[in-house]
Amino acid sequence: MALTKLNNAAISSITNAGLPALDHTNMPAGTIIQVKRNVGSTEYPNTSTSSYVTIADITTSITPKAANSILFFQISGLCFTTGMSSGQTGTEFILEDTTNSVEKEKYRGVNFTNNNGSSYQTQSMQQFCFNFSESASNTNARTYALKFRIEPTFDNCSSIIIGWPDNNTGPQSMVIYEIAQ
Repeated sequence: MALTKLNNAAISSITNAGLPALDHTNMPAGTIIQVKRNVGSTEYPNTSTSSYVTIADITTSITPKAANSILFFQISGLCFTTGMSSGQTGTEFILEDTTNSVEKEKYRGVNFTNNNGSSYQTQSMQQFCFNFSESASNTNARTYALKFRIEPTFDNCSSIIIGWPDNNTGPQSMVIYEIAQ
């Protein structure tokens, strides 16, 4: 049997077989157009109830391919609360579009601990996981950041740390899916 060498034009006609090229403009609704993901393992402490700390290594940028697409976010990580006293403690997170200085979502009372009574825990380690979605609205590039602080109303702790405070082995992540509509 003899093998025939094909040129690029022949390969293209076989590959496409007369079908339109696949790109975001002809994807059916519900198709994931692109995925942007950042995973970090840096430890981020915060001792404040008024100032937010940005979890910089999961700050994620995206340039939507279609203005009518949906951006779906999955954000997760490890929250370590230390120096807890008798009372209630929680973490407050904000998802922000930092390009446009717009707060997209606030998550309050996350990893809430109630230490009422004579015997209470002094530290707590819990996972957090958030979902969020919005219309892309345009195809302008933008960057999203997750920020956190001690919940001002439930502040019976000395610090909150995102990430594992032992050898930086507690990863956090932000994944943004662009979904065709």
